Amino acid sequence: MPSLSSPALNTLRQRLVLTKPCIYQPTRQFSAFTRTYTTTPVKNGASLLADDPTNPVRARTVGAIIVGDEVLAGKTLDTNSHHLARVCFDTGFELKRSVVIPDHVDEIAELVKLYSGKYDLVFTSGGIGPTHDDMTYEGVAKGLNDELVMHKPTIERMKSIAGFDLTKQPARARMALLPSRSEVVFTPGLWVPLAIVDNVHILPGVPSLFQRMLAHYAQTTLLSLGCRFYRMLVRTELPESEIASTLEKLQSRHREHGIKIGSYPNWDQVTGRQVLVSVVGRNDEKVREVWEEVLSNIVGSERVVDHRALGRIFPEIAEGTKGDPPRPGR
Repeated sequence: MPSLSSPALNTLRQRLVLTKPCIYQPTRQFSAFTRTYTTTPVKNGASLLADDPTNPVRARTVGAIIVGDEVLAGKTLDTNSHHLARVCFDTGFELKRSVVIPDHVDEIAELVKLYSGKYDLVFTSGGIGPTHDDMTYEGVAKGLNDELVMHKPTIERMKSIAGFDLTKQPARARMALLPSRSEVVFTPGLWVPLAIVDNVHILPGVPSLFQRMLAHYAQTTLLSLGCRFYRMLVRTELPESEIASTLEKLQSRHREHGIKIGSYPNWDQVTGRQVLVSVVGRNDEKVREVWEEVLSNIVGSERVVDHRALGRIFPEIAEGTKGDPPRPGR
């Protein structure tokens, strides 16, 4: 799939200043939105996952804002933040924080302003429908000192793709009132816009639309911007309490190489209780080295194939959304 190209998206790429490979970065000055850092050579993936402002890979961070009174009231289950986390991992971005806030202009504006300055990419979900309580566009505009204007290409796609008659249902035009600085990305077959204001990406709350639009944007843009993660898994029937000290020692020894080791209780219907140990990093050789070390230090452990860390970039999205009809973008 070809990469999207536009002045705003090209600026986004330039600001992230991505060079490949992700390890052994050259020394240079670069700007990540409003921040300027000096990078130094990175050996063996050192500090790639640390919150180190001198690290070029650290710039690839994401903040998520889920907008919806219905989520806070327990009426609607938020699956979009979980899905975004998976896509971020697959494309090499680090989701640092996800928060749910109400449909309130000032609260949206306040958090958008904060996250836009704190993280390199921001994604919002929800609050872009046709009713009075859909306030995300207005909140984003207020938080980024912008104003709303009618986006004519969205109006045209409403008519041509969805067959909307705005003379009979004028409220639908509200869904085309976008911040004036928006760079709009359209997903093939959908009229709903992915509006990008500075580094803030505004997505609908409907999960099928959210996933389909994010898949298109990830495949055309995010994959070319991210610095991929590698993850390898170990399974053991030993309880966490028996392996805690071993994992702590391994983590202490390899933290400076950007390796994260985690343990997660799991229940297997066949074998019963078990613990999965994950080794995550951006240097595939170092991840494999630590993975082998975990295996040798935990008695009775075994390898587990992690398909999501082996290049399977959200295939279920492309398969699951074929033929989905366009729907309003709330």
